Amino acid sequence: MTDLGRRIKIMRQERGMNQQVLADLLSVARTTITQIEKGTRKVTADELIKLSEIFDVSVENLLGLKREPEIILDDKNDKQSKEQHMRIKDPRK
Repeated sequence: MTDLGRRIKIMRQERGMNQQVLADLLSVARTTITQIEKGTRKVTADELIKLSEIFDVSVENLLGLKREPEIILDDKNDKQSKEQHMRIKDPRK
């Protein structure tokens, strides 16, 4: 499996897509997706652009040339994230 094939497979799985869904979006056969993910078939420039649009990432990110920042938002309602706060009175006031 090539790096590009591995990244495509990971992005596809993270989005809950099977190979057929991605193949339909890319207008290719499912077996083509299998070949791309295994690295036995190269991706054309047009397919690369379409993949970047489908996954909403840059072509550079798909090729592994640049990592896009990952933003993680904390859930403030999470019981584990609640902290006890202590008030301290400053006697100098």
